[in-house]
Amino acid sequence: MTVGNYYTDATHTTPLANLTITGVGAHTIFVYAESASNASCNISATFTITITDTPVIATADSATVNACNDYTLPALTTTATSVGYFGGC
Repeated sequence: MTVGNYYTDATHTTPLANLTITGVGAHTIFVYAESASNASCNISATFTITITDTPVIATADSATVNACNDYTLPALTTTATSVGYFGGC
């Protein structure tokens, strides 16, 4: 960003260090910019970033399969809610 900065608080007093967000959970980022010649000319916005734990895939859910025709995917044994089969790019 060429004008303004990212902050960790709504009063725009604590800049986001190195643009780094750490820790699992929801993090609200505050953006604030003001004119260099007129401090009353400013704009602000917020957005939320959610960081989740990396799921651990059970060894039983990992396999190499060679199939010539149809293949039915087995049920996954991993119980994490964010684990599932995905297709596409």
